[in-house]
Amino acid sequence: MKKTLFGLTALGLLVAGTAYAGQKWPTFPNGNVNIDQTNRTAYGWISGARNSTNTNERISCEVYGSSGGWRGAVCSFSDDRNNNALCSTTDPNLVDAIKFVQSDSYLWVAWDTSSRCTSVSTYTDSAYAPKAP
Repeated sequence: MKKTLFGLTALGLLVAGTAYAGQKWPTFPNGNVNIDQTNRTAYGWISGARNSTNTNERISCEVYGSSGGWRGAVCSFSDDRNNNALCSTTDPNLVDAIKFVQSDSYLWVAWDTSSRCTSVSTYTDSAYAPKAP
């Protein structure tokens, strides 16, 4: 029984693949916040914007609601060239996605011609530097 357990454990470790403990990724090559007005998308790491060497980069999101059940969210981006983008939504699925944004999250949003958010993606990964004070 012990040999079988040991064999299964060893096999599991081999099948698990490469470990990425301590992996660190650099920031985006063209800034931590990227805004594409043509395709109406913006993305970046919140921690990267915070840790930026310039004072322009910023990503922020706000989720709000009322006791009557109404709720919404807004996200805004400023890049290193001081371009700005903003979208808002009352769509429950998008509001729920925005609620998962953390201080070290990656955020990607798309919007329509009325600046309404049409898609939201959030991602958190230990490979990116945490937000500095």
